[in-house]
Amino acid sequence: MLAFEKCHRFCHPDVTSYLFFFDGLISSAKDVGILHYKGILYHSLGSNRKVAKLVNNLCKEVVPDNDESYLYKVVNNTNSYFNTGYARKRAVLVHHYFSSWLVGISTLGAIFALYLTLIQTASGVASALGHLHDNNFCSYIRDSILLPFSGNPSTPNGPTVGEINQSDKCCECLCTYLKKLLKGIDETKND
Repeated sequence: MLAFEKCHRFCHPDVTSYLFFFDGLISSAKDVGILHYKGILYHSLGSNRKVAKLVNNLCKEVVPDNDESYLYKVVNNTNSYFNTGYARKRAVLVHHYFSSWLVGISTLGAIFALYLTLIQTASGVASALGHLHDNNFCSYIRDSILLPFSGNPSTPNGPTVGEINQSDKCCECLCTYLKKLLKGIDETKND
């Protein structure tokens, strides 16, 4: 059929185009196995390696005529789609994260858990914004340092002058305690 299509000038190269298309699809025995598993290709040659060798040798020394090929548009559209970023990212997602139904369900569950975590974080920030308007930054710093020692948070309307002085005294006590503690650690290292 290849020789007839090449020798007859009024014949369209349909079989030649089809064989070049299959030659592009099949490069190894694994490709033949995939096409056979999907029901696209049936053979009775015995092994997939023989089929791959046969298909790859059919188009040797034959020049393809892409302008007259009815599959030229299909191959060109497939190649242009494959070269897009969307197709490559989709292929990676399907290959890695949706390779089986179990992996797909766990991926969707992880995405849903991340979504719920983001909602919880956003609602926590939104509820804290109201308190930020009521208090100043100094009171939050003081609370984060002194709350483990005093057990009481500062007033919601912000610290007064007496509270600032009292917190300064507590901070000084805390600093001296930490200095003594570090000095004791240094002395034990030297001994």
